[in-house]
Amino acid sequence: MARALGLAAGFVLSCAGLLVAVSGAQAQALSDCTCVTGLSTAPNGGVIGTVSGSVYVPGSNGIVLVSSNTAISTSSEFSTGDSSLASYSIGGCSATVGAQVRVLISVVQNNICVQHVDESTAPPLVDGNGMPLIIAGGAVAAGGAAAALVFGLGGLNVSR
Repeated sequence: MARALGLAAGFVLSCAGLLVAVSGAQAQALSDCTCVTGLSTAPNGGVIGTVSGSVYVPGSNGIVLVSSNTAISTSSEFSTGDSSLASYSIGGCSATVGAQVRVLISVVQNNICVQHVDESTAPPLVDGNGMPLIIAGGAVAAGGAAAALVFGLGGLNVSR
């Protein structure tokens, strides 16, 4: 029984760490939003209009470089790289963001919430060559796996 609980705890820690590393910091309250607009104002989503430099969106195969006029939805996000900028419009929210800003678009309390997150002090999503950096998720997952091994195999037995 203790082994099963240890394995389950390690698995939960691994999944939780990976979820935090991948999901980012989505707004949970309207006060977290840079701009709020009614959900009905963007039935077809919006668009990243103008792009200058490197602008990335998460894709099914990792982080993808985008160009002008890329469609966005109410559950989108994108990030600008060094010396980059992007303009966007979704519903009643339109703005141009500068370098190293992550834009998170989500539905909060039946409204579209657009949140700008300054990433100039955070680790980048990609390295200088465009390679995704998922170090934090891997480290947390490895820690969870280690916990599963230690506690799943009877815990730390100390003999005197």
